[in-house]
Amino acid sequence: MIRQTGLSGLLLAVALASAAHADDVAYFYKGKTVRVIIGTGVGGTYGVYGQLVARHFGRFVPGHPTVVMQSMQGAGGFTALNWLGTAAPRDGTIVTIGHINIVHEGLFNIEAKFNPREFLWLGRFTSFASIGVASRKSGVRSLADAKAREVAAGAPGMQSVPAQAPIILNKIAGTRFKVVAGYRSTGESFLALERGEVDVAATSMDALRSLHWPKLESGELTPIFVQGVRRLKEFPDAPTLGEFGSNEIEKAFLGVFNVTAEVGRSLATPPGTPPERLAALRAAYQAMVADPAFLADIKKLGVELDLLPGAELQEVISSSMKMSPQTQEQARKFYEDLFKGH
Repeated sequence: MIRQTGLSGLLLAVALASAAHADDVAYFYKGKTVRVIIGTGVGGTYGVYGQLVARHFGRFVPGHPTVVMQSMQGAGGFTALNWLGTAAPRDGTIVTIGHINIVHEGLFNIEAKFNPREFLWLGRFTSFASIGVASRKSGVRSLADAKAREVAAGAPGMQSVPAQAPIILNKIAGTRFKVVAGYRSTGESFLALERGEVDVAATSMDALRSLHWPKLESGELTPIFVQGVRRLKEFPDAPTLGEFGSNEIEKAFLGVFNVTAEVGRSLATPPGTPPERLAALRAAYQAMVADPAFLADIKKLGVELDLLPGAELQEVISSSMKMSPQTQEQARKFYEDLFKGH
């Protein structure tokens, strides 16, 4: 009986402590504004998911804060990442649609002021393989054609994945892509593809489905590579970048670069968010993505969900960065050699 009473007392103490934490979190967020930072303009998929979070997230965060989206453009998302890793408030009032290049830029770019290992992930909306497609008028039908002659690839900024993938393929697969990176968005690079200014452009499966699918079906656009961890069932003939790694250093680099597909469009907080607020924000993400109003918005937008809870996404991203300091340094030099002068 004494043991039973002791156990009951312990359970009661835990329950009271949990309730106190919940009250503290609600008290903190009441009347606050949570900002959703995106590192691009508002017109692309970062903006789409940022606006979804702004519309729905606050209903599920204790204390029901106001949630607003803020665009912080620059250097292919790099400006926002550096701000998030250094100057952003670390109190749980900042969340971000984590930029897809967060891992490889954080590990390998000497100008990075953030550590990708320290970001805290709330959950994923969708994975995001980047698919390079060639126009019919370009005459390019496969990577073999891009080995035979120079092929112009359009991209939004030299630090964006659509720019970096062709550069990597030049190094490891013998292609001859010339990157044209003067476009403000992926949408603009596809307009350039239509006008014949470039031969190849890259975007996500979501964007291909919603904007370009009839052209893929008609053969006006042909997929020639996939930046992701596996070939896509829709495009079985388009190889992934990871298929070309020939040694440990290249494979380590590509493993980190290709985790961009797993990051996709995900919600994160900057380093240092207090544990009880992180737990509340992760729970809010889980409640939001199951909410009928949120799902109705998703259906209306015509985008697909490929959900992954925050703790699981944290492990996937952490696993991609498991390498010895020596391998990381050699992979960093490989990165520098790749992008030097670009």
